This record gives sequence, structure tokens and C-alpha cells, in this order.
Amino acid sequence: MSSDEKERLSKYIIVASELYGKQLSEEAIALYIAMLKDYSFADIKKAIQVCLTTRETFPVPAAIINQLQVNTQGDIETRAEFAWGYTLNVIDVCGVYESFTFREKAIRKALSLMDYTMDLCMCERGEMHWKKRDFIQSYKVFAGLNSNNYDAQNYFAGVIELNNGDSWEYAIGKNKIYLAEDRVFVGLEELNKLIEGYKPELKLINNTKKLIKK
Repeated sequence: MSSDEKERLSKYIIVASELYGKQLSEEAIALYIAMLKDYSFADIKKAIQVCLTTRETFPVPAAIINQLQVNTQGDIETRAEFAWGYTLNVIDVCGVYESFTFREKAIRKALSLMDYTMDLCMCERGEMHWKKRDFIQSYKVFAGLNSNNYDAQNYFAGVIELNNGDSWEYAIGKNKIYLAEDRVFVGLEELNKLIEGYKPELKLINNTKKLIKK
């Protein structure tokens, strides 16, 4: 949670507690924030709103976290299915040839834990349900975490990009990159505006080197 979100959450907790006629001390508010810091402000706000409609007393942090888990579980299941759909779209459009990425950080992290070339691009569609299971399990883990708690590669290099020069380092950024959710190709300089958790210093994943002719 960012410092801005912490400040917004502090104010929201104060207002919400006043509905119950409570005045929380600064120490109590700091404790709420410390225990909820791994969740986003938007998710915490939604959880508190549910608590406000179902509880007669102001929720302690444990009650809010319990509601967060209830809210998140259903959301993640749906999001995981959509994420897998985006991945299949990449396979259809890019295969091992075009460079690609995703807006959502959890998708990139889950995919980086697989051998994209062998596990997906070279996989028969009839066997894809096993790959889907592995992907969804990984995705749900990272989608349930605060995205500040882990890093994910910015994008995945395709064979065309890796063949665009004498060395892999030379080739980076020379080609357009397919943005799966938007179904468009964008330049490398645009990624820092479009994808979640972009970090210029992170190395991109390359699982296609073994397919490149030397």
C-alpha cells in the first residue's frame, strides 16, 4: 500500500468509525493500517462497506481481513479465467515469434514461472487443461498479494526480436510488443505508461533462445 493510500485509509477509518459513535486514537488507526497494509485501499474500502451493512459494532482488523478474503476469492476465480483467456490469445497471435506482455502484473509473474515455449506454444490444445491448472494456481497466489510485494518481468521476447541483431542485448526494444488485453502492438517506451509494476531495470524473460538459429 502506498503512502497516499495509507492516508486515504486513515481518513476513511475515522469516518466509518464515527458511524458507530467511536473515536479511534492515532495508535489504533496506525494499528489498523499496519495490519491491512498488504491490501489495496480499494479492496479494504469495499470490505469495510460490507461490514458496515452487516455488523452492529465497528469491525476489528481481523473482521475486515476475513471479509477481504471472502470478497477476493470470488473475484480471483473470475480474474484467473480471464487471465488464462488472455494467455491463449497471445498464443494465437504471437506464438514464439512476436514479443508480448500483459497489463496485469500477476499474469506476467504466473507466466514467467512456466516454460512458455514448451508448456504452451508447443503444447497440443487437448493437453492444455493441465497447463491451465498450473497457470491459474500461480496466478491466484500473486493476484491475491499486494503487487508491491513482488517483481514481474516487463515483457517476453519473441524470436523475431531476438533475431534482430547480433546479440540478445542489441535486440531488446527494437520491435513492437503485443499488449494482450488491448490486442495492440506498442513500443517499448509506452510500456511504463500501460503495464502494472513497470521497472526499467528488470530483465525480460526469454524462453525462446533455444529456437533461434545461430
